[in-house]
Amino acid sequence: MALTKDLTSSFLCGPDRERVKVKTPLAADAVIFLGAIVGWDAAGYLVTADLAAAGKQLAVAICPQNNTGGVNGAQETYVMTRGMVDLAAGALTQANVGSPIFATSDNTLSTVDNGRRLGVMVDLIGGRARIQVG
Repeated sequence: MALTKDLTSSFLCGPDRERVKVKTPLAADAVIFLGAIVGWDAAGYLVTADLAAAGKQLAVAICPQNNTGGVNGAQETYVMTRGMVDLAAGALTQANVGSPIFATSDNTLSTVDNGRRLGVMVDLIGGRARIQVG
């Protein structure tokens, strides 16, 4: 299910306090919500995970941005390419801890390899999957 508003997400630092933040340009007409799972299209512009080119690493938006009506690169936003984030677990369970996690939309996690990898699930806490992004 695609996002329609910003999420309340926990962005966590790892044991080494590392969280990598990257400023990146949006694709034409892209709308990115805070906490959305995002990736890059074939041309290298930021889009929601369901539109990302297969084989490219995904990230999590840490700033919202709206490029409706804009051309490629008209707006930029920040994404987290490495670190930990808590996201809605959906169908994921405790048995998925340690598994690679992929995204099928900007808000849907899966263990099925669709070429859009977000990271590894490291914990399940109250219906939220803790993902080590990267």
